[in-house]
Amino acid sequence: MENQSIFSSSSSSMEKVHFRTKVLSRHLNQETPILNAMHQSFPCLSYNPPELSEPSSVFDIKEMRKLMDGHNLEERDWCFGLMLKSKLFNPIKMGGKVFVFPDYNQCKEQQREITMRRIEYLVEHGSIEKWFTGKGPENELRNFARGECASIFDHSLGIKLGVHLFLCYKPPELSEPSAVFNIKEMRKLVDGHNLKEREWLFGLMLQSNLFNPIERGGKVFVSHDYSQSKEQQREITMRRIEYLLEHGVFKKWFTGKGPENEWRKLAFSDCVGVFDYSLSIKLGVHLTLWSQLREKLSILEA
Repeated sequence: MENQSIFSSSSSSMEKVHFRTKVLSRHLNQETPILNAMHQSFPCLSYNPPELSEPSSVFDIKEMRKLMDGHNLEERDWCFGLMLKSKLFNPIKMGGKVFVFPDYNQCKEQQREITMRRIEYLVEHGSIEKWFTGKGPENELRNFARGECASIFDHSLGIKLGVHLFLCYKPPELSEPSAVFNIKEMRKLVDGHNLKEREWLFGLMLQSNLFNPIERGGKVFVSHDYSQSKEQQREITMRRIEYLLEHGVFKKWFTGKGPENEWRKLAFSDCVGVFDYSLSIKLGVHLTLWSQLREKLSILEA
């Protein structure tokens, strides 16, 4: 029995050796592929443009463009041609045609700089001519056509032109009579309640550097610094809450009762939310929900 088992194990091991030998020999002795065969096209990998196999389109491409663009075709062609002439728009020739596209591999600072240089180039070559002085629907359509060409090249360039040119106009209060409604009455309608408490809280924010006060045009503004990291924003948020707590913003937040106290808390939360939504959320989680929890616990104890 022992001899049979030994013989069977040795025969199986030899079969494995022969099998592996055959695999290696087939691998080593196979014919090298012909180079031309490697470059042959296969149906699943080849592509032929539709214009080579399909009949020509039944519609006129120029008429199709009139339908898509709508107006000022010559102005659009001139604007695109202006971009093709400058290296600021990264012209690249492919397949007998020239393409332009922005380089998104650049950092934000480089993209801002090249965007302003592109605007300067367009201004120097008359692309913004009669942008402010022209009047009538023809001028407006021409401005829209050139702005659309800039947006097709780069959306940020179109936005920059829209902000600096379309929105740059004489304020109506310089030429129109004063508003017929009272701003204070308008604020009562928008804010609704606790106007004095709101003014006090906004004034409290203006007095601290924690809220980034900035003076412009004779007025002081506060703004959140979104350039900070998440850890820095969390830290400054807690310091702002500590500052508001030290100056009595949350006085009677838990102990006060009645609708007047609730209105005051809502007014303070609204003011904080106007400055920074995340700060308002933090207050809502730590203060508003905690006060409601205390009320429920007091009810259960009673």
